[in-house]
Amino acid sequence: ATGAESAFKTALARSGRLEDVKLDLARFLASQNRGVEAFRVLQEIVSTNARHLAAWRIGGEIALSRPEFIEFGRNWTGEAMRYVSEDFMINRLRAEILLVSGETKPAMELFERLWSSERQSSILAALILCETLEGRLKHLPDKVVDEPTTSRAFIKLYQRLIALRSYGLVKRINE
Repeated sequence: ATGAESAFKTALARSGRLEDVKLDLARFLASQNRGVEAFRVLQEIVSTNARHLAAWRIGGEIALSRPEFIEFGRNWTGEAMRYVSEDFMINRLRAEILLVSGETKPAMELFERLWSSERQSSILAALILCETLEGRLKHLPDKVVDEPTTSRAFIKLYQRLIALRSYGLVKRINE
């Protein structure tokens, strides 16, 4: 790790494709449990190029990796939506952050749009969860095709909520 960090510093001192180096540095810092430093690097990128999709995505992924970053992730993905709201992944990250934060209504609206454009079992599971908590269950998995994968996706989502310490939301689900 020390050698890698030294190599990043050397690369940043040179001219050239600095954004790519900074993205890799942010990933490296996040992998070393240095998320705050990773966010600083990503912030440098988006402050000079607000439409830098990869930086917004990486920031959203880092935010969803640790409970202490969820609040920052709400701000990060909110800003990302201002600049790259047409991106599927940014919408998904925003929906997931909102869900983990317990904001099920706006998360439900985003998951519904995502489900309309790309039918993934993980999106359907999140959408059903939000609809259930909002008392508006409209979507159900097809019993033969979608149900097994949607159920597995729901369990993974539930486990993720526990890992991210979304205990208020977990309590609502259990009730």
